[in-house]
Amino acid sequence: MTVGAIPLTTWLKKYPNPEFPTFDEIDQEIREVGLDIFMQKGNTSYGIAASLARLTRAIFRNESVILPVSAYLTGEYGQADLYTGSPAIIDRTGVRAVLELELTQEEQEKFKASTALLKENFDSIKEKCTL
Repeated sequence: MTVGAIPLTTWLKKYPNPEFPTFDEIDQEIREVGLDIFMQKGNTSYGIAASLARLTRAIFRNESVILPVSAYLTGEYGQADLYTGSPAIIDRTGVRAVLELELTQEEQEKFKASTALLKENFDSIKEKCTL
């Protein structure tokens, strides 16, 4: 996340403001917002539909736009053979390129832990689905 092209963590350090939430508070709020929407509306279908409409528009119009998607990694972030959230360039071919963000050491560790959990879950599903 950036503020005026400055990474949020850098911006928070450079422009401290006791009235502004901390990075951890922002992170927690983002994690909970989907649940809040679901609890108030009973579903989150509009957000999903809006995201799908935006992706479809980018593909049909060959926009070459950067969007957050679940992209197939082939070595990005040190991960391969896995679909996970990442910004990617979307055009008429779908995902033209996965973009690698510069992650802090802590973010890299969390990303690695997240992808390990995804792989573990995918593997357990594969075992149950083999014919």
